[in-house]
Amino acid sequence: MDDGSTDQTPEVVAQLRAELGEDRLRAFRISQSGVCVARNHGLAAAQGTIIAYLDDDNTMHRLWLKAVAWAFFQRPDIDVVYGGIMVDDFGRLTGESAPRLPSFHLNSFDEAKLREYNLADIGAIAHRKLDDAYFDETLQGFGDWDLLFRLTRAKAPLVLPVLACYYTTSAPNRLSEQSFFPDEMRLLRERLRR
Repeated sequence: MDDGSTDQTPEVVAQLRAELGEDRLRAFRISQSGVCVARNHGLAAAQGTIIAYLDDDNTMHRLWLKAVAWAFFQRPDIDVVYGGIMVDDFGRLTGESAPRLPSFHLNSFDEAKLREYNLADIGAIAHRKLDDAYFDETLQGFGDWDLLFRLTRAKAPLVLPVLACYYTTSAPNRLSEQSFFPDEMRLLRERLRR
């Protein structure tokens, strides 16, 4: 799902489709509308029964989708899973000036903690195709947190002790560096505490 970029994503995907003979690989470009709008377009276009996400500045671990498929096959009662992420420099996320070594992060599920902070990055979340799986388009940067909260209100997720993605903190124009970030975090916390 391409949120109004100017790169060659559609051409690259078309070339991969031709080389691999894979019709399920598709690219969609919309005018720049924000990450939640783009993800909702992707959800509407999805044809499978399992949804997994990956932002363009991160890298999926090569075995993540295998772990997701295995988990949903083994546990047909589960609707949502999440795994861990490897953060290249957690200090960048917390505003520290000294660089830090890469670190693995996997939060156990706790609804009270989820009301305070996001337990899983979007690149570490997978779920069945569900009617209530959509992104709140009024949010600019915390759609994954809101989604995880809504999808786990009635039933806890399965936390997979595996690496889902490599999280890059050095990419330009990160959502966490935008001016709306602190205010939106505060508003979402207030909403989730109700």
